[in-house]
Amino acid sequence: ELLKQFHPFKNGASTYAPPSEQYHEDVNKLYEDILKACKDLSSKIEFKQWHELVKSYWESVSHEQFAVQFKNVKEMYEFIERREKITKVKEKIDLAFRAHAEWSSKDIRLKIENFNDNLRNDYVKSISENLDIPMRCSIHDCQECENARSEWDSLKNYVEDKDSKNDTLRTINHYIKHAREYTKTTLVQMLDAHQIGEDCTTEFMN
Repeated sequence: ELLKQFHPFKNGASTYAPPSEQYHEDVNKLYEDILKACKDLSSKIEFKQWHELVKSYWESVSHEQFAVQFKNVKEMYEFIERREKITKVKEKIDLAFRAHAEWSSKDIRLKIENFNDNLRNDYVKSISENLDIPMRCSIHDCQECENARSEWDSLKNYVEDKDSKNDTLRTINHYIKHAREYTKTTLVQMLDAHQIGEDCTTEFMN
């Protein structure tokens, strides 16, 4: 609603034409709208960022290119804000997979003595199922997955009506897939390493 066309700066085409009252009203209305928009924002920005935004807007207005120029500045700040939200989601996803990896590694150390090839296959399958997170976490009251889902939902709501929605969804889904594959590979390697070590110990004892 801030992107509105201003009336001409002067009330006439001649050099000595008086300033336009309508232009003056447009400027006042712009400042009122900016202040109201800042007040109503759910995510606040620093005064320095706000100052740069208003400065860029005013420079665009003075060159009579404000509609295009301000749109670019606005999109730039939206891009920065979106990247910050994406980063927060990734951080929560990392914490969720790290927590599940720790739980699985403890489980491996507890059960390794009874492992055989058949049990290994079952456990690898179990690892895959347990890493179907953060959306479908099998652990009751898993706070890390809950935090990741909450941050993810917040991001989806933020981009719901934006052109960047599909790109954002692809970015997060790809990140989750990569984190899942990496965590699974790490756990399977840990399982095999423990099993080899256990086999060597058993053979030595015999």
